[in-house]
Amino acid sequence: MTGPAADPTETAHAGAQRWHRLRRAFALASLVLLAVPAAAQTPPADAAFEWHQPAQPLSSALTALAVRTGLLLGVDAEVVRGKRAPALQGRYTAREALLQLLEGSGLEAVRGASGGYALRVAAQRPPGPKPQAEAPAAGGALSEVTVTGGRDTGTVTEGTGSYTTDGAIGTATRLELSLRETPQSVSVLTRDRIDDQGLGQISDVLRQAPGLSFVQSGNAGTDANAVYARGFEVENYQVDGIPQAGTWLLQTGDLAFYDRVEVVRGATGLLNGVGTPAATVNLVRKRPGNALQASASFSAGTWNRQRAELDIGGPVTADGRVARARGRGRAGRRFMDRAPP
Repeated sequence: MTGPAADPTETAHAGAQRWHRLRRAFALASLVLLAVPAAAQTPPADAAFEWHQPAQPLSSALTALAVRTGLLLGVDAEVVRGKRAPALQGRYTAREALLQLLEGSGLEAVRGASGGYALRVAAQRPPGPKPQAEAPAAGGALSEVTVTGGRDTGTVTEGTGSYTTDGAIGTATRLELSLRETPQSVSVLTRDRIDDQGLGQISDVLRQAPGLSFVQSGNAGTDANAVYARGFEVENYQVDGIPQAGTWLLQTGDLAFYDRVEVVRGATGLLNGVGTPAATVNLVRKRPGNALQASASFSAGTWNRQRAELDIGGPVTADGRVARARGRGRAGRRFMDRAPP
């Protein structure tokens, strides 16, 4: 008794799969057998070769280099895609030839523990002249190197034309972190926004800050405003990161002296000690610059309101010391007359 006949199509398919597996096994065996003599015949690392290689795609040039010199290269196809290698003419070692082929490609070769090289995108260097290598002095000691620098005055928003900042803000953590890196909710009201919206007092800025609300605590027309954030009253005020007392004085203060206002919502007891989990308001004063700058402004409004500002700063001594002076004056009446006590 015989079973059902095998399907010729399935039999052919199974035979093709066996043949494909045999081909892969044979190719792998050949590769292993050929790798031993190739490694044994790899020339020394300092061996020089005569090159007459035309300009071509970088991937092809690197392949030719590896085949001829036996140099181990780790290359990502996406990194070298679309890049071209210059012509290679002259006598070079494998490493020298590799550096010549990578010239102008934006890639660099990193040597590995096995002696091979891996290609990666080179780090961006700041613009400017390339440093000149100096020969070691007698005895192997390098010549003297002089480094000059100055203290970073922090993020300045004045004159940037932006309503935010990409610089470091240290109000929340005292660490030089960007807004994105700061693990708290922070808002920055820049100098340009203050000028564009015509915000004159600190209370005007606090009304514009997201997450803050004002509650009139005194008589109508007075400046007794309570500021709340997250359901708690804001009690922490700072100037240049230094805690201040007298919140009412700060609310009615003038903005002519400040570069920006930073608002950190949430508890900041790590930096301010005892306080509420509401928010901290940090007023950052303007800083003098290295170049002379001066400005003056005058404005007038209803109820005979008048306001004048004068701001001048820059270097004051030959050795580069800087200073800045600011002044303002305002006068006017209000829509409400207060009865004398």
